[in-house]
Amino acid sequence: MNNNIRLSLDFIPGRFPGDLLLFTSKLDQGHDVAPPEAWRPYIDGMIESHDIVCRHHHMTQPGSLAQIGPILATKLHDITSNTSLFHWKS
Repeated sequence: MNNNIRLSLDFIPGRFPGDLLLFTSKLDQGHDVAPPEAWRPYIDGMIESHDIVCRHHHMTQPGSLAQIGPILATKLHDITSNTSLFHWKS
């Protein structure tokens, strides 16, 4: 934990040249929680946010993953079905 704190103090984030698929906790949305647009300085593309009915620290639990899985599967299908998004090398 101490090492992670040290690393976070020295870290300067870059900018990601793509889209962000963001999953947020619907049950932890208080006044101190940053909105999805807080990612804007770090993302060049679109920000697509989905509220998951869980607490943030339960995001990787089976109930939460049951909500995330279908969204992620649909997104992956959409991306891989649109071959114009990829530059295939032959």
